[in-house]
Formats: sequence, structure tokens, C-alpha cells
Amino acid sequence: MNALADHHKAISLNPEIAAFYYNRAIVLGKLKKYKESIVNYDQAIRLNPDFAFAYLNRGNIKSFLGEHKNAITDYDKAINLKPDFADAYLNRGSIKSFLGKHEEAIIDFDKAIDLDPESAEAYANRGTVQSKLEKYKVAIKDLDKAINLKPDYALAYANRGITKNALGKYKEAIIDYDNAISLKQDFDQVILNQGITLADVYYNRGFAKDAIKEYEEAIRDFDEALTLDPNLIVALVKRGHTKKVLGRYEEAIKDYDKAINLKSDFEGFYKDQNVTLAWVYYSRGISKDAIKQHEAAIKDYDDAIRLKPDDFQIHFKRGNAKSKLGQYRSAIDDYNETIKLKPDAAIAYFNRGITKEDIGQYDQAITDYSEAIRLKPDAIKYYTSR
Repeated sequence: MNALADHHKAISLNPEIAAFYYNRAIVLGKLKKYKESIVNYDQAIRLNPDFAFAYLNRGNIKSFLGEHKNAITDYDKAINLKPDFADAYLNRGSIKSFLGKHEEAIIDFDKAIDLDPESAEAYANRGTVQSKLEKYKVAIKDLDKAINLKPDYALAYANRGITKNALGKYKEAIIDYDNAISLKQDFDQVILNQGITLADVYYNRGFAKDAIKEYEEAIRDFDEALTLDPNLIVALVKRGHTKKVLGRYEEAIKDYDKAINLKSDFEGFYKDQNVTLAWVYYSRGISKDAIKQHEAAIKDYDDAIRLKPDDFQIHFKRGNAKSKLGQYRSAIDDYNETIKLKPDAAIAYFNRGITKEDIGQYDQAITDYSEAIRLKPDAIKYYTSR
């Protein structure tokens, strides 16, 4: 606070010096007084319209506040005033990436690297965008370079872990997440951090552990992620899935309940992770089926089908649940729809055959068993049922 008092005094003695407002804006930003900081950058720019660094820093604060388009305008101005301003290209690229303008972002990162070949941030951000574009090998090369330049760069480790996850290199990804977590960087306070939080890092490490069947370890990471961010839906859903795999169905249902109650825009936020509201209803239905809550399971399958009517697996599971309740003709309708959506689903023919046999349609049942055998001739139970 003494530094801030000194800046107040300097401005009171000479209120026409742009640098005084600029320096006070920096201190206010560090104190998280962002709006006051912007006011001081405004004043610095009023006094010195060619103050490129003031535009850059004001853009950073606006970005942190979510005013992304206004931030880009400030970065544009900084670049116009100082065409060799590597940081302005770097930060503008980060915002463009956040807004989904990945190709434009890469152009800015390329320019930032041309101007400053030792910029770990530029390599890391370009690698992150390449990963989003599914150019994983190129992405890892950039992230490797960033880490070589800055070995304590937690965000680079986190993003390289995400990229390795996408390539199925889960054990290598876990090592990267371990490094990111051990560095104890305050992700949430890093401006232009590509939206990654420490909760995301724990979630992604849990995802990797789940993939290599380290289920209890995965659950611990999901727990940690949810402690940091109780509304992180992907962590709730994935923890529910892992508990379902372990047969802890009641616990899984509670996680799915919480995820559904949050009513987030699943498709908007989690499209790249295949987490949809339909999938959550479907998974909760499977868990309810497993503990013989078939009526409740059918309601979940109904909701899932309403959201995703062309998913053959949901129709198939609903048919199974109805069959268990003796709702044979309705179950057959679901098996019919399953076969319509996936004509080579041998198990759907088989289950439809069982259901037809249950209602005395023996000839039709044999026809279904025969088709199941044609599609999967090595399934012994198909032969024994026929």
C-alpha cells in the first residue's frame, strides 16, 4: 500500500504525467482493483495517446474481466503504435484462441515467436491452439520447446498433458499433470491462461488415471477437482462413471443427480469431451438399472432419447429395462428402433428374439436368433437359444 500512496502523492504534485498514472494502474492491477486500474490506464492514454504499453496492459485487464473484444481493440492499437511488440501479438493471439479464432491466433503467435524466439509463452500458447485443432504432434513440439525455455512453466505441462491424453499417452500425461500440480502455480490468477484452472488439471489427471484403470486414484483426483470447483460438471460426471465401473451405483447416481441439477450448457462447454446431458441421463439410467430401479431407469432413458433420438444404445438399454418389467411389446419397439439405427447390432436381434419367445412368437424368435448368428457367428449363446 505504501507504493500506492507514493503514486497518489506523485500525481497530486504533477497530474499531467502519463507515466505516473500508468505506474499507479500497474499497482492497482496487482491489488485486484481492476476497474480502478483501467481508469488510470485511460488517464495515461489521454495524456499520451501513443503509449503502447498502456494499451497493452489495459487490454490485459479487460481480458481478465472478460471484455475480450475490447481487449483485442487495445492490442490492435498497441501493435499499430509499436509493430515489433511481441507481447501484444502474444496476448491478442490468446484472446483470439479463447474466442475460437484458432487460425488467426496461430498467425499472432507466429509473429510473436519471430519477434521473440525465446518466448516460452508464445510457444506454449501456439502449442495449445494446435492441440485444439487436433494437430497433436505439432502441439507437443511447441510445448516441449516452451518447457525447455521455462522448466517451471506449469501451464505448459498442463497443456502438454491434455495433448498426450488426446493421443492416448495416459501415463506420460499423468507425469505432466504431476509436474503442473507440484509447481503450485496459481492458475486462476494467470492472465491469458487459456482458461485452465488447477481444478481442470486435477480433473484431467483423474481422466488419465481412469483410462488406465487406476480407478481409486482417479476418484481422488476428481474429489480434489470438485473441492476446488464444486460446479465442474465434467468431474462430477466422470467421477460418477468411475464409481459406476466399480459397482458403486448409488454413489454414481448422486454424482449424476448433481450434474443434471446444475443445468449447465453441456453441449456448449463440454462438446470436445463427449459429455452431453443425454449421456448423463443414459449413464444414470444404467446405474439405476443395475440396482433394479427399472422404472426410474426407463424415465432416464426417455430423457436421453428426447435429447438424442438417434442413439441406438439408449433405445437398446430402454428395451432391456422394459423387458425386465414384462413390458415385452414396448421392449420390441425399442429393439426395432435399435436395429433400424444400427442394422448390424447382433445383440439387438438376440434380445428381440428372447422377448418374442417370451410372448410365444417362436418362429419370429428363431428368425432373430438366426440373424444374430449371421452377424456374430462366434457367439455360443445365440446358438443355444435358437
